[in-house]
Amino acid sequence: MRMKSPGNIRVMVVAALLVLSGYAAMALDWPMWRANSSRTACTSETLDTANLQLHWKRQYSVPQPAWDKQQEEYCYGGPPNKITNKLAFDIAYQPVVMGKRMYVASMNNDSLTALDLRTGAELWRFYADGPIRFAPVAMNEKIYFGADDGYVYCLNTKGVLQWKKRGGPSPRKVMGNDRMISNWPVRGGLVVPGAETPSENPAYTAWLASKNAARNQFKIAANSDDAEEMVGGTDTYIDSSDLELMNDGGMQIIGIRFSNAFFGLVPNGNVSNATIQFRVDELKNGTLPLTVRIYGEKSGASATFTTGNDSVSGRVRTTAYVDWEVPNWTVVNSTGPEARTPDLSPIINEMLTCPDWTANSAVTFIIEYVSGNGVRCADAQDEASAGPVLNLQTDSLVDLPTAPPAPPQYNPILNDTNVLYFGAGVYPFEGTFIHALNKETGETVWLNDGAYLRFTTNPHGGSEGYNGNGPQGYLCTGLGGKLLVPNGRNRPACFDRSNGNLLYHLIGSGTGVGYFVASEGARFFMNSDTDVPKALNLSNGSAVSEPVPETMREGELKINVGGTIFDGGRLFGGLSGAPETFQVVGGSFAQQFPARPAGLLAANGYLIVSTTDGWIYCYGQGESQSGQKAYPYTPAPNDIPASYLTEARRLMDAAGYRNGMKGNCLVFGVSSLRLVKALASVSDLNIIVLEPNVTKANRLRKDMNLCGLYGKKVHVIAEDFVEADLPSYSAHMIVTERPYPIHEYLTDETRHGAWYRKNCGALDANNEWRPYDPTVCSNNVLREIFRVLRPYGGAAILNLHPSYGVGPFDDLPNCEVTRIKCYEHRITKV
Repeated sequence: MRMKSPGNIRVMVVAALLVLSGYAAMALDWPMWRANSSRTACTSETLDTANLQLHWKRQYSVPQPAWDKQQEEYCYGGPPNKITNKLAFDIAYQPVVMGKRMYVASMNNDSLTALDLRTGAELWRFYADGPIRFAPVAMNEKIYFGADDGYVYCLNTKGVLQWKKRGGPSPRKVMGNDRMISNWPVRGGLVVPGAETPSENPAYTAWLASKNAARNQFKIAANSDDAEEMVGGTDTYIDSSDLELMNDGGMQIIGIRFSNAFFGLVPNGNVSNATIQFRVDELKNGTLPLTVRIYGEKSGASATFTTGNDSVSGRVRTTAYVDWEVPNWTVVNSTGPEARTPDLSPIINEMLTCPDWTANSAVTFIIEYVSGNGVRCADAQDEASAGPVLNLQTDSLVDLPTAPPAPPQYNPILNDTNVLYFGAGVYPFEGTFIHALNKETGETVWLNDGAYLRFTTNPHGGSEGYNGNGPQGYLCTGLGGKLLVPNGRNRPACFDRSNGNLLYHLIGSGTGVGYFVASEGARFFMNSDTDVPKALNLSNGSAVSEPVPETMREGELKINVGGTIFDGGRLFGGLSGAPETFQVVGGSFAQQFPARPAGLLAANGYLIVSTTDGWIYCYGQGESQSGQKAYPYTPAPNDIPASYLTEARRLMDAAGYRNGMKGNCLVFGVSSLRLVKALASVSDLNIIVLEPNVTKANRLRKDMNLCGLYGKKVHVIAEDFVEADLPSYSAHMIVTERPYPIHEYLTDETRHGAWYRKNCGALDANNEWRPYDPTVCSNNVLREIFRVLRPYGGAAILNLHPSYGVGPFDDLPNCEVTRIKCYEHRITKV
């Protein structure tokens, strides 16, 4: 969001708080762009701004946005603050956080990278076939993202592909941003609705909360509600990400407190069964014997833990206790029976007899060592939603309030938290597609492929013409089961999430917002052509009648608000103004940066700042235990043997290449990267490598990325040449590294039989498949190469096996074949 004056910053803060008002507390992860499906940038995470210190920073290559040359998309900040306004979705890296990991998508090298949130160390990298321009979605141990290759991917937390789904009707490709991408790139950013979607009816929100409490499953509410105290009554820790049962550099006592406004256990009630479910964090002597003893705190006024002495051990204990001979812990992240306590109901029932017990009293447990030399390491509350969970079976809860009627804008029946929404395609005349997928399987729930083109009034100048839905930006959910799709200069389109029907798209009602939409209650908010955000009615897309003041006061200094987040207690904003000052402020935290802060998030005790020069900064509470780390972007030297440079120049001379010539060079039949590197080094061509073996393709990508060439001059597509559906006339030059690659392609029936049958008309008079005929396939494959080759200067340098020779080109119009040496030939269009 961008503003002209300091006064306008206040306007934006007011707008942000309007979006945040009444929003329910969320998990401490930051699972998607702007934290949630309503895109409010609001989280229940509360950061101690006075204690934030830099833990690590990492630099990637400077982001190359999709719309960097669109002058009308810039705001009026002026140099050096000229920044994209409408379509700025990829001017900086936009990380998300799940648990102890951060996930970063790259628009430069087509990758999704997993980082250790605590240290910034890279854990793994997954490559797509095109740029990834939008933040991923990370939840429930899965990571989802879409790419310009036209696919949506689902990975597990180890970076292994679970499923992928194409957004367009075919694999057809076009040139986009100097890259070979899908004709229908995923430019409608992924969103998964959250159960925390807010309501304007406070009574309804309270009823939902009480209903959730009735499920008899309770989580720890704050990081001070679990603690580790060293035996002896000193050194109590309340901010650890794990709980060591029972030794962490010394024997310790564990305290766990469950507090909930709707707990509802009545005095002198009865609990028939109660257990605490842990989640395994690390395997530390997890197979050695260990026995612990569990007490309760005998009080109806149990307080949260502090760092003071005896904060755990100094509490009055119940007479009842339960000994737990802890089974072996052998699987990380397990929440199985081995990590579940025995029945603790005798302890809780004794607590309910306390004279000061009320329905809102907290339940606190104290765990002590008994015997054994094993250690069991469990996730603490600080590890987002993975902390201990108390499960109860009881009929002694207070009566739940009667459910008030649902607000008219909200559909409480719709439960689509298992559905992933995204948009594919950019231009309505090419077709655009809005998808709803089952996020566990990738199967289609519904598809709207008919909202893309109609004769209408356009948003610019009142002209008429064909226009329609063209997703460009992050999809956003709203009350009443609505799905908002940003449309660049057009107003957002609104769809019904239950069936995919288009509800409204007011194309001719003024210009739109670009990539940003946020919803709250019965309204949604968007940027506009002016510096004042617009508020619109969610029900029909009309403008809200109440005026929004344009300014509160004028000033000389022009400042851009690069990003805002709300951490439960403070508003953080990334600001940029003259002279060349870029900073993030929030609470008592204020930090300057060498480039514009364009991405902010708060998760699991950390503040993350992403800037437009490719740096990601991570601030944590206090000093980092592992020391402050920096990972600058330093490509490795591109060392190429002289023989490969000579061969590259020979091939380019044979193809008629001249210095400074632009275009695409397609390379297939790659045996090593040396020729590819050499071609990239001695020419200005865009090198596109086609390698169907995914393992080999990833190895090529990794090597190219290490030397700083990948995505910049070299691009690898993990597809076969004959199945990639490349655009006609797109190749200035086609070369190969292996001898007789065409022969290798054609003699592999297992690999190419299906393509042969589909494209070579291999049906006989009885409509049955003819036997595989490599000669027929030869003709068609070589014709496919010729189709992709550009005329008037394009050339393919190929080794043609003597079994086939140049015959397939004989009847092609305007084809000229010249023998260079042995079986090497030059094929051109004249």
